[in-house]
Amino acid sequence: MAFDHLIVEASNGTHAVKLDRPERLNALTQDVARELIEAFQQVDAEASDVVLLQGEGRAFCAGWDLKEAASGPKTLEKTRSEIETMQELTRAMRNCPLPIIGIIHGYAMGAGCEIGLSCDLIVAARSAIFAFPETSVGLTVTGGFTHILPRTIGIAKAKELIFLGRRFTAPDAREMGLVNFVCEDEEVATTVTALVAELREKSKLALRVAKQEIDLGSQLDLETTMRIEVELGVQPSLWEEADSGNPDDGRP
Repeated sequence: MAFDHLIVEASNGTHAVKLDRPERLNALTQDVARELIEAFQQVDAEASDVVLLQGEGRAFCAGWDLKEAASGPKTLEKTRSEIETMQELTRAMRNCPLPIIGIIHGYAMGAGCEIGLSCDLIVAARSAIFAFPETSVGLTVTGGFTHILPRTIGIAKAKELIFLGRRFTAPDAREMGLVNFVCEDEEVATTVTALVAELREKSKLALRVAKQEIDLGSQLDLETTMRIEVELGVQPSLWEEADSGNPDDGRP
């Protein structure tokens, strides 16, 4: 499928999704969000090993496009639709069968911050700037982040970031456990390449199961999580793959 606001390319086992509204710092609209949902739903898990998500131009994503949002009447139905679309995008990213690597540079603000931090592994340029500025513009945090953020950094810190809307740097995000890797801007590409190569050494099926287990288990009690580990771990294709592996290197 051709997209109007995304560049989507699949080659050599990599499924790359790039936001392509650089003139608006890749700010989101309903159309852009829906295209992202489709892009993640259409990932071919057989042909690809990993998904890369990034932004074209000077920023990853500057948040919701307030200029376009203000172009028409604000209605209850429109607001509900926007919130539900962001939530559906979170679901699409979590349900994507492959690891998603977020490549963050420039601004990752508001909804853009939510999308970036929803990736499974995150590589941030040192110059990247994050924020949840919704309270400053009369909006609310969406995409399930009132659930995800407190469980990642704690309730007090989540309230600080959302209530005050202060900007924070890539090193700050790394210290809070929100991103995995911070590197100099000119080293982002090589860092991502090395990370992709490392993931390709792993079992695709085991990675898929691990993603499901962690995303589900982080929301559930211990006993339910352990039952899920059993159900996902006894898939015949998983242990058949393990039996065919090389016992010397510990990999399937």
